[in-house]
Amino acid sequence: MRNKSVSDSSLKELIKNKKALKIISIGLGILWILILTWIVSIPKYKLIFTLLTIAITTIIPILIFISQIDSEIKKRNSQNN
Repeated sequence: MRNKSVSDSSLKELIKNKKALKIISIGLGILWILILTWIVSIPKYKLIFTLLTIAITTIIPILIFISQIDSEIKKRNSQNN
């Protein structure tokens, strides 16, 4: 089944998705901070840039989607008022 686009979702679904994505991004951020501090504390591991790249490529799509949801919510709220 194909996912609905942001514009096809109801306002309630958008707010629910926004909250879920914020929780996911906070959880991933904390996880990546823990992993990166562990790797930095062990000097023999020099994979910091590789893992940092993976962390960034994981978080950025989530932040972009949150931004799309925010703009759609603002657009609908301005149309309702």
